[in-house]
Amino acid sequence: TREEMNRLVEEIWLDTKTTIVFITHSIEEAIFLSDRVVVLSARPGRVAKEYCVPFARPRSLEIMATKEVFDLTNRIKMDIVGERTRPKTPERPSAEIVRIRP
Repeated sequence: TREEMNRLVEEIWLDTKTTIVFITHSIEEAIFLSDRVVVLSARPGRVAKEYCVPFARPRSLEIMATKEVFDLTNRIKMDIVGERTRPKTPERPSAEIVRIRP
């Protein structure tokens, strides 16, 4: 299961103490596995926001049911929604497409 895989990844990290870049679409999974969660913007993909995950290691699955994890998850979700609804400003002017009918 995903939970078993997450525990295995955490065990590997605890044993090796090497940096792991983990890409996921699951905010809960990111919080469980990470010390930092980085949210990317839409195209072009840039760092939109970074969050510190303040929970001690090793983490248990029980921590995922706490109010603190719930609050952090919701804060990240709300920031992602805000990022999606923010007007896009092009880095350079875009060309206008004009259709000419014969």
